[in-house]
Amino acid sequence: MSTNNSLLRGFRALVVDDDVDSVILLKLLLEEQNLEVISAYSTQEALNILSKWSPDILISDLAMPVSDGFSLVQQIRHRFSKIDQRLAKIALTAYVSPGIHSQISQAGFQTLLTKPLEPDTLIQSIQKLVQFT
Repeated sequence: MSTNNSLLRGFRALVVDDDVDSVILLKLLLEEQNLEVISAYSTQEALNILSKWSPDILISDLAMPVSDGFSLVQQIRHRFSKIDQRLAKIALTAYVSPGIHSQISQAGFQTLLTKPLEPDTLIQSIQKLVQFT
């Protein structure tokens, strides 16, 4: 990976995905960049974490059972407004459909990345987002 892994030191990321392998991969990639990472496998688990921990970055899969990434962002907005105001939000999906970019923007995500993920693309997206927080 060609990115400077000291640029993100001190930032905190919450990774939310129901796919264990995806979570493990994301966690490893982010920890290589010196981010503090906590992972959740459901919207409810993510909300429980947010009640005790304040990340700078949310990376959430959109398609999860029971409650999806859109619902997660909506609940963050309503339950954790102080966190929401400064939280950089990245949506992940394997299924790109027409209109998805406007959907994610309206939901409150700043960036959409598709699976399979390119590590450099993820890190560069995070770096761009945290510049503005």
